Formats: sequence, C-alpha cells, structure tokens
Amino acid sequence: MSRAIGEVQRYLDDDILLMGSEYDTPLQWWKKHEHIYPNLAKLVLNKYCVLATSVPCERVFSRAGTMVSERRTRLGISKVKQLMFLNVNYNQ
Repeated sequence: MSRAIGEVQRYLDDDILLMGSEYDTPLQWWKKHEHIYPNLAKLVLNKYCVLATSVPCERVFSRAGTMVSERRTRLGISKVKQLMFLNVNYNQ
C-alpha cells in the first residue's frame, strides 16, 4: 500500500504536461512514463481507452426499436431490459 501511495505522491509532485510539448496526447506521456508510474499507468491506460463515438449507443437504440414495436406493446420494462441485455451481450 505504501508503494502505491508513494507512486501517487511522485506523480502529483511531477511537472505538469504542457500543451505543445513533445507529447501529442496524454497516452503518449503515460507510455513514456509507465516505467516510473507502473501502477498508475496500468490504471490510466485501461480507463483512458474509451471510444469517442456514439455508434454503440445508436446501435442499442436501433435494436430496442425493433424489439419494442407496435406488435410487441405488452412487453414490460423489466422484460425489455432483459432482452436488450441478452441481445447486446450475446456474441461478446
């Protein structure tokens, strides 16, 4: 635990990444410094890789639209949630 606290403290004491520096993105900075902050780098590289797109969300709404149609108006909210979960996660 004290190693992790020390790593966070070293990171907080480090210089701030300035715009226009040698790194184009924060990910490049973390890749360069992952040997100094191995635990923080793992966390950041794992959490920073979020897709910047609305396509998955739109895909879910499209599937929901085909699932809840005029012919299926009696499906309850709970059942629709279960069906959507299965539909989205079936092939993953």
